[in-house]
Formats: sequence, structure tokens, C-alpha cells
Amino acid sequence: MKLFLLFILLTSSVITWSQNSLNLEHSYTGENFSMRAVYPTFGEKYSMIEEATGMLNIYNADHSLWKTITLPVPVGATDYHLFWVTEEVVNPDSLFEIAYRYKPSASSSFACRLVNEQGTILLDLPATSQIYLNRIGGLQDKILVLDSAGTDVYDLPGLTLEHEFLVNQGVKRINFEYDGEKYYYADRDTSLLYIYNDNFSLWKQINIPRPAGAVSNSIRHISQSKINADSLIEISASFVNPVLMEVNSRIFNDAGVVLLDYQDGRYLYLDELNGSSSKLIGYRLSDSADVFSVPSLTLEQSYPKRVKRIHLALSGEKYYYYDGAVVHLKNSDHSAWKTVQIGPLLASGSNIEHISETKIFSDSLLEIGYTWWRNMPGNQQEYRSFIINEHGTVFLEERNCYRTYISEIDSLETKVITTLNKPKCCFDKVYEIVNNTAINVIANKTQSIHIYPNPVSEHLMIENPIEEPLTLQLMTTNGKLIQTLTIKDKVHEVDVSMLPNGIYFLSGHSDKFNFNQKIVVY
Repeated sequence: MKLFLLFILLTSSVITWSQNSLNLEHSYTGENFSMRAVYPTFGEKYSMIEEATGMLNIYNADHSLWKTITLPVPVGATDYHLFWVTEEVVNPDSLFEIAYRYKPSASSSFACRLVNEQGTILLDLPATSQIYLNRIGGLQDKILVLDSAGTDVYDLPGLTLEHEFLVNQGVKRINFEYDGEKYYYADRDTSLLYIYNDNFSLWKQINIPRPAGAVSNSIRHISQSKINADSLIEISASFVNPVLMEVNSRIFNDAGVVLLDYQDGRYLYLDELNGSSSKLIGYRLSDSADVFSVPSLTLEQSYPKRVKRIHLALSGEKYYYYDGAVVHLKNSDHSAWKTVQIGPLLASGSNIEHISETKIFSDSLLEIGYTWWRNMPGNQQEYRSFIINEHGTVFLEERNCYRTYISEIDSLETKVITTLNKPKCCFDKVYEIVNNTAINVIANKTQSIHIYPNPVSEHLMIENPIEEPLTLQLMTTNGKLIQTLTIKDKVHEVDVSMLPNGIYFLSGHSDKFNFNQKIVVY
């Protein structure tokens, strides 16, 4: 058997090799947004409605056309919008179910339909604007339909109409920490919050403590133990006084006690970050922001701009805000961490899409996606999106682009997808992440690790001649960790038979060296 020799050079000098890039994988030229998903039977697919024909095209992972589905719509229908495409969710068969919206004619209101791939209409919903697939952990899936009369609830599987909420406020569904599944809505006219049981009987009616002169309110948060550990319900609501042009937000419980009165506050929301304590974050009318401790609701820190909280893969909990030219990043205690210059820009507005570490590239640098736009003659707008690192290196610049996002789906390779904006034409570009992990080489002495066979289909053998344990990481080309191995024996066997065919990297390190090697699985 032919051996593949990986030479490790032990040296006093360090050489770093890195060629991170985003390579255009495919452009979709239809006239509606594409959707990426993974399905139980058929795996990774992309879906898109063609505006001109009303056809749904579904593409394979390599972007080749898999199937075309004729959506049943009236002649002359327009303004399509694809909500979702599922398999084995609406019913247990293997047919795709498609939820979409359209206008029967250019001058009509929206209608929605749920159909299967054979064109069978499962739900025909005139005068309807939204079909929500409501999936909450620990509860049965439901479909919520928002129409001109109110909100309808359908069970899954089966599509039986369970209840009609004949109210003009959107009804939401929740799984309370203590009392389980409920439905709720706030009546803006009476300032009452109605909560219903899972059988749609009334459970609670709560008075909303509106400030004097406020005429409308919206519920931003509702829970039982996420703000306080008692059994009372805590609610965050926002209010507007149209005469004085004032806004106000409050946290209160179902006993009517106001826990926090946030003057000039657009809204307060509970920020739940995995691995960190929850915080209450408020945005003011002036666009400044405040962070409150939970459960004490004491003010921790004020910020001059809207602040967001993130968890970075390497650096942990951070806060950031953007002033139009500089991204300011703060530590979890609100002390200064670092700043990243991304302007100034001659733009009418701009937005940070994401800040991350190792989601795109495996180095330790921050990855920042942002979009700016400016008003142009003829009532037009120009959009432009970027992905850069904290040093300002530009990996992606897209004109006419109003959204760039990272597509992360379990078991699939991470992609970068851009949504482009042109007159009467929206389409997506999909970018492959080329992520070359740095190789550090240290010379004077040469040793070798035997890795065979390569290419490999079932079992990869690793021979370690070095008299010390090795830590190896098997990763995808975009740096996603598959398995961490500790090599203590002279010969170690790795089962790769369950891996999809493709290219992988085997990276390892000890106290004396680092190495990286491409592995081909077929």
C-alpha cells in the first residue's frame, strides 16, 4: 500500500499560510428569493419561484435543477412570495408541501395557498397575508394563518381548523415555563391582554397599565420565570402617545405591578444568550440604548447607539454598536475591547448584518457583514453589501445587494448567500467558503507521520512515530469541526465511512509543531 508521508519540520521560525476567500458557487436568476433547506429524504435543496411563470424550481446541492412544480394560481397572478417548503411536516408522505402568497391580479389583495408538489390544494386562503409554520420545542407543530378576519389555527398533521380568533390583532403562541402551551393577544382598544389555554378556553385576562394618553400598545415579551423566578407572568409592552409624540415601554406582571418604567423607550426586549445570563435591552426614541441586569432590572450601562449582544466563538460574550463609521465592541462588563473602521460612507443609511468569529473563516479575526444604501435620482436606492475582517480586508463586495447572510444548517457546509435587489428582480448568489487553515512549520529536524490510504473510503490509518500524544482535528474545508482525536498509540484508525464524499482537512498540534493536511473521502 502506498503511504502518504506528512513531513513535520521542527524549526525556530514560523511560516503562516492563509488564503481565505469567498468563491462564487452559483447565481440564481429567477425573480423571487431562493430558500436553502435540508430534507429528511432528499437532503440539501434550494427552492425558488419564477415570477414570470409562477413555477417553483427546486435545485440540488450542486445547483442542478432537480424538479419543477407548477403552482396552482389564477391566470394573471403576480407578486409571489415563498413562505416555506417542507417534507413530512404537514403529512407523513414524501411529497413536498409548499406555502406561498400571491396576488390574483395586480389590483387585488393577497391570497395564500398550501399545496403539495402534485398541485393538490391543501389550504386555499383568500384575503390572507401570512401562513406561519409554528414550531416550538416540546409542543406539536401548528399552522397559524393571518387573514382579514383574524388568526386561524390549524393542527399538524391533518390540517384541521382548530380555532378562529376573530380579532384584528395578531395572535401568538407560547410555551410557558410553568403552565405550558398558551395563545395570547393584546387588545389595543381596551388595553387588555387575553391569554388562552391550548383548548382555546380563556385562561387569564390581564389589565395592561398604559401611561396616560397612550392609545396603542404592543407586547414585546411574555414569560413566567425568565425575568423573575416567581410564578407571576412578566410582560414587556410598548406604548405611543400620538398627541405628545411620546413613546414609553414598561415591564409589568399579571398582578398589575410595574417593574420597570422606561421613559422615551421604543421597546424593551429580553436578550437570552446561550452560556450567559439574560439581559434586558432597551432602545430609546433617540436611538440610544440601555442594558439592564436580570432579575434586578437595575441599569448596567447606557450606549449612544442601539447595542446588540453576541457570543463570539473564541472571545465569548460581547456588546457592539455602530455609529455609521466605526463598530465599537465592548466586553461583557462593558469595558472597551476593540474598534473596527468600516466608514465613513456617503450613504443614506447602513446596517451591520453580522459579527462573528470562525463562522466563515477558521482564523481568529472578526468577520463583519454590513450593508449601506443611499438615495439616488428618480426615487431609486443603491445598495451595497460587504464582508470584511477586522483589519479591513474585503472578502466580498456586492452591488445592488441589500442582504448578506451566513447560511448555517446542521450537517451541511456553511455558505454565504447574498440577496440582490434590482427593479422587479430579486435573486440570490451562493458563495463557497474557501478556508485554508494556517500551517506553522518549525525546522532543523524532520519527522514524518504516515497517513494512508489517501484518498480513503472507509478507514484512515495514522502512524505516529513521535513519542508523545497528538491532538488531531478532522474538519470540513470551511473549518467546521467534525471530530477531535487524541493519538496515543503508534497506529490509530479513524472511521470515515459515514462522511459525505469530499475534501477534508486533518489538523494536528503538539507542544513542538502544528500541521495541516488535505484528506479526500470518496
